Amino acid sequence: MAHFLNENLRVITEHRAKADRIAFCTDDVTATDVLSRGHLDHLVRMAIAQGLEPMRAIQMATINCAQIYRIDHLVGSISPGRVADILLVDDLQAFRVGQVVAKGALVASGGEMTVAARPPARSPGLLHTVSVERIGPADVQVRTDRRAARARVLSMAMSEEVPFVRKRREVELDVRDGVVLPDIGRDVLYVAVVERYGKSAHRPVAFVSGFGLRAGAMASSASPDDNNILCVGTNPADMAAAVDHLAAEGGGQVVVRDGEVLAFLALPIGGIVADLHPQDMARMEAGLDDAARGLGCRLPSPFMYLIFLSITAIPDYAITDLGLIDCISLQAISPLL
Repeated sequence: MAHFLNENLRVITEHRAKADRIAFCTDDVTATDVLSRGHLDHLVRMAIAQGLEPMRAIQMATINCAQIYRIDHLVGSISPGRVADILLVDDLQAFRVGQVVAKGALVASGGEMTVAARPPARSPGLLHTVSVERIGPADVQVRTDRRAARARVLSMAMSEEVPFVRKRREVELDVRDGVVLPDIGRDVLYVAVVERYGKSAHRPVAFVSGFGLRAGAMASSASPDDNNILCVGTNPADMAAAVDHLAAEGGGQVVVRDGEVLAFLALPIGGIVADLHPQDMARMEAGLDDAARGLGCRLPSPFMYLIFLSITAIPDYAITDLGLIDCISLQAISPLL
């Protein structure tokens, strides 16, 4: 979702920085991304399109990485004693991979695997990592003794140039029976974090805008950096149902409306990944996004925007199991003013 490569390459193409200490990396790619565009090969093609010589771009995806991590005696080049994955391409300029050789065997050809992908045995310690007692709607509310409340709201930036940034928005919200209500009409929803490791009962709730949900809730146990359960919703009942479903299933991502699960991706390994074939994972990812959009979400990648809400390195606000976080002062603050 954050495509900064073309801009960053200007340090080479315009400012003539040396490329031998620069390497490519990706962050939070999905199966859909890899299948539709590629991975590091996609970055190589982008760099070539920006004017880098093909061999320079390939260097930044291979030997540079190995040297920076000081493992170039093991990987990073096709040379004696090194472990190498070899890509065969017809044209360096286009850099479309025709075949892949790994450990001396042909493993992919024509865009298809030639060997079966087999998941490794999983340690029991990687499974059943969600330890959350059943919660109810009362656990996913913001309460106050005031008659009306002014709230801090995490307002999602919609710009393609600066995705994920949350700015401060202040909104007057109604209070009923001591509960500060979300305002669907003004796109002010609840956002909650549920600590999922059984170490505490922390379940802070705050307010977020930008998701555009008109009903239901969406939740994920994959949420960097802590991978607690993160949930955005229009009402506490659906939020509680979403969290309870993830707890019962050992983690994953889910969309709920009126207590019914509309879409679910199981992530049983550490609550963050699954042993699915890439095409199956991409299909499940699309189903989740379609379900969220069916509830009104207008973000380009609903679950990517959801899980990034807990990252305190992204300004100006985040939410973790410690509460609403001011990312500038790095302090927990109240969602109410």
